Amino acid sequence: MADDEERPGEQRQGFLDRLSEIETVVVAIIAFIALAGIMWVGKGYYMKAKTEALDSQLSRTFMILGRSDPKSS
Repeated sequence: MADDEERPGEQRQGFLDRLSEIETVVVAIIAFIALAGIMWVGKGYYMKAKTEALDSQLSRTFMILGRSDPKSS
């Protein structure tokens, strides 16, 4: 049996258990920044999709009213 194999009755340490307090805080800050970035990207895609949907509805409304350009009132 190899030395690095898990033996019955022994528990492996978790990833954060092996880190010092400062390293754990740094990992938490990096994870928070990454999550915030992902949220900002998602919000940007949501805003773009919402704008395109409203623009298509506006264009459709002006086509129904008989006007060609929604920008000129």
